[in-house]
Amino acid sequence: TINLVSKKPLEQPFYELEASIGSDDYYRGSLDVTGPLTPDAKVLGRLNVAIDSNGTFVDFFDTRRYVVTPRLTWKINDKANLSLDGQYFYLDKPFDTGLPAKGTVFSNPNGRIPRSRFLGDFESSDNSSVHRIGLDFDYQFSDNWQLRSVLSASFLNLDRFQYFTQVLQADDRTMTRGFSNQRFDDDFYNFDTYFTGQFSTGKVKHKLVTGINFYRLDSFTVSDFGTATPIDVFNPIYNQPLGSATPSIDASSTVDVLGLYVQDEVNFSDKVI
Repeated sequence: TINLVSKKPLEQPFYELEASIGSDDYYRGSLDVTGPLTPDAKVLGRLNVAIDSNGTFVDFFDTRRYVVTPRLTWKINDKANLSLDGQYFYLDKPFDTGLPAKGTVFSNPNGRIPRSRFLGDFESSDNSSVHRIGLDFDYQFSDNWQLRSVLSASFLNLDRFQYFTQVLQADDRTMTRGFSNQRFDDDFYNFDTYFTGQFSTGKVKHKLVTGINFYRLDSFTVSDFGTATPIDVFNPIYNQPLGSATPSIDASSTVDVLGLYVQDEVNFSDKVI
């Protein structure tokens, strides 16, 4: 389980610009801007942007990433706050299934395969994007009781055109390959609203959390497979013809989950154990 926590807007203006350069043609730039958007500081905003690109030790294997995360917070009054946040993420990279054991881990009569060898092709791609938007409302009834409601929607898209290696032939240099063209779309919806409270029954202290949660996942998958031209692992020639593709998967599914929960943390003593 991964808990993602967005950077919250600040009441004081803050600006940060960073740039990084590293090995394997690594370049990264980021921007962080936050502060009040109205004279009374009732509306706060924050924007984070990051862009990076880098190569790897594998030939022709370069990646690019883009991230944009805006956030707005409205301080309605002393008890209520409403936040709107979003995220856009994009990743562009090739797809690589690695090298055979013969010529890397084990000996090969033809020699050693360079660890930088790429057995895919220039058309290979593995592109994914995420669009997310969320609403977060909280209301403080008193020092001990609070209501919070969170609504979020995320949309994941993955387009993958991959060459995958199959069998190294008897000459220990010709690798058979296949290809697949796949698309995955996942739509996530989550609504969670709950109360938190602290109270006492006699000398016993309680911390209560109770609420309702609804979760929905819509998934769509389309893919086809075919045969690609074999490749010489010691002298690769790229941009070779592809065979015809055969549709193999065209599926969709929906998952709905509704849950009610109650948690009461009880403390019978002021002593900390």
